[in-house]
Amino acid sequence: MNEEKTIDLGQGWELMQRVNTLLKNNLDGLELKLSYEDTENLSLWDHHKEIVNWLSSCFQYLEGNHISQNSLPSLHEVGITCFRVLHLAAEARALVEHAEDAASNEKDFVMKAIDLREKYCTYANDCLKGETCLLLALKIAFQEFWGKGVVGISCSKILASFCDKIIRKGENEAIEETLQKVEDLLDYITYDDRDLFAKFYWKKMAQRLLFYKNADVEFEAFILTQLRWHLKPFIEKMGQMLRDLTLAKQNQVAFKDYLSTIPYTNPRIDLAITVLTDHHWPHYKSFHLNLPTEMVKCVKAFTEFYQTKKNCRKLTWINSTGTCKLIGNFEPKSMELVVTTSQACALLLFNEFDRITYSNIKASLKMPDKDLVRVLQSLSCAKHKILKKGPNTQTICPNDYFEFNSEFTNRRKRIKISIPPLFEKKVVVDGETHVQNRIHRSNVIGATITRIMKRHKVLGFQQLSKECLEQLRSKLKLHPKEFKMQIESLIEQEYLMRDKSNPNLFKYIP
Repeated sequence: MNEEKTIDLGQGWELMQRVNTLLKNNLDGLELKLSYEDTENLSLWDHHKEIVNWLSSCFQYLEGNHISQNSLPSLHEVGITCFRVLHLAAEARALVEHAEDAASNEKDFVMKAIDLREKYCTYANDCLKGETCLLLALKIAFQEFWGKGVVGISCSKILASFCDKIIRKGENEAIEETLQKVEDLLDYITYDDRDLFAKFYWKKMAQRLLFYKNADVEFEAFILTQLRWHLKPFIEKMGQMLRDLTLAKQNQVAFKDYLSTIPYTNPRIDLAITVLTDHHWPHYKSFHLNLPTEMVKCVKAFTEFYQTKKNCRKLTWINSTGTCKLIGNFEPKSMELVVTTSQACALLLFNEFDRITYSNIKASLKMPDKDLVRVLQSLSCAKHKILKKGPNTQTICPNDYFEFNSEFTNRRKRIKISIPPLFEKKVVVDGETHVQNRIHRSNVIGATITRIMKRHKVLGFQQLSKECLEQLRSKLKLHPKEFKMQIESLIEQEYLMRDKSNPNLFKYIP
């Protein structure tokens, strides 16, 4: 029986150099041993399936005929590692560095990441016929890539912001296709990052539903069904948010009927109220605000109406999320002003006074200084100067006074006045969010295990794991390592104990 012929590393390298020279000569058209059609395909680097197949056959030939077994890692394995480290990981790093240099353009960054994944998936599926090792290398590289984030922002937050932007555009067919590609990227992030994506998406969805005028409840529900596996921790909350908006429309119709039957309660102002179910919506900052008489009548009328339907429920008014439409009678022309509730309260004071000091405005509205300064800056120091401020500076001081700017004009008949963002010392919140998310997951898993054990008293590891997984299926994806760590934590806290004769049997401690 003939022994298998082997070659050393130097001989193998010389052989590969000759192979590369032959390939280069074919590409340059110096030595045409292929058909015209194959040569044309080889000369185009964008269509190089033949190159990949040819090199793959070469590696397999060398591995099968000239490399002694167990002497070195297989050429196939080395090639896959080189592919992951030198090519895919290098392109991913370049993509992140480019995004950091470009001040993190989220949309451009995500679209390039999608293109990068599709390119290498095409190589694996079309060129190498679904090579499992290459697909695994692709998965590992993308997991490392997504775990680092960009400019201090986690990729979970970037993906949630990207989904928010494309949903706001409203192109349903294009959105469905793009979200499918985002789902493919979400498969590469960790369980913690998936929960973070769900949390960020939940907050963005709440903003769309409350503040985006073109929000479509039915389309949002369709998006939830498409992303439901990646939104498990918050899917129930988001479903309730959509139900709240549907009920709000029904309440609005019933409220108008109520006002028509009791004319003396009608505030004579167009009023639209959205009742939100607590704990299902993100927390919105609220502050005390003295409402003008017109708004007090509106609040009183709706409260009386709501008590006739839900007598056992308490309404808490969140002034920071409200908007108002006012008519400003300026000398050049009248205009419609779209402002927040706090801005409207400040402007309505000028129906009674020509000049008001900062201290008088504060005394009338009972607002905190921090919020009042932002309101007055938006009305007197920003682009649309509805108020005149004295002295004429860009900062608000306690000694300033304000007057209605009757000379204000704008080419538009309707303008929206936004409150400037609160400029504070920048802090990194992603790390805190990760910690909060882990604590939340631990609490949920621990409470589930405790409930199961309290019911059964004694249970084996496999049965406990199965029941826990079943109960958490709709809330989060349970990782075996998390489950084991939580059991150990409950044993340390003396909620559970192991059976002395069988370590896989657990007993509940009352």
